[in-house]
Amino acid sequence: MGIIDFDGLRGDLWEILEKTRQATAKPTPLLGISTGDVESLAQAVKNRGVGEVISKPFSSESLASGVRMVLQPDAPAPGQSAPVLRAVSPPAGVEGPGPGGPMGALWQMMTEIRSIVEWLQPQASEFGEEGPELFGYIISSSQQIVDRLVEIKADPATVDHALYDKGTRHDFRNMIGSVTGFSELILMEPGIPIDAQRGFKRIRQLSASFVSVLDEQKAQAA
Repeated sequence: MGIIDFDGLRGDLWEILEKTRQATAKPTPLLGISTGDVESLAQAVKNRGVGEVISKPFSSESLASGVRMVLQPDAPAPGQSAPVLRAVSPPAGVEGPGPGGPMGALWQMMTEIRSIVEWLQPQASEFGEEGPELFGYIISSSQQIVDRLVEIKADPATVDHALYDKGTRHDFRNMIGSVTGFSELILMEPGIPIDAQRGFKRIRQLSASFVSVLDEQKAQAA
């Protein structure tokens, strides 16, 4: 995810946003910050890759809300029930990706991420005021990735080259970006237990490796 400070921009706004989009090697969700009329600005730039605009100066709560809107625009509103952690195992009769190949690598990474998430879940109340809610989005995003991997595996004819598809890679980038982004936000909270910090940092490492696999598949598809 990227952040654009609209107060510091000089020149044509649309040209700058277009150049920003072209400069990124992959689709990157953007969060805007400004001291101006953020509601009007958000409406003007929403079709240019900017998911949300928040006012400056901003609190940790408004920053968390803005990041949430950018990374998971369809997520439940604050106050709604957090998603429930479901089993990593695929549905009966559908095996997850095998141990070999890029799909197998992604499956193994997600298996470890989900194991860490399951281990961290009982500690969610210790992750700061926003922590339990942010942690809920990590659960939701990780489950979406697992569900998508199982869905791809269900079609043997395309599974070996599924990640050659730009749209599929884009979807995975957005979902793993949510896992990374919300983990980073929790790590910003003061007083996170040391063992939990290690868990979130491991999730960050695995997420980076996940993206590396997507990058490799993009290069092979070219």
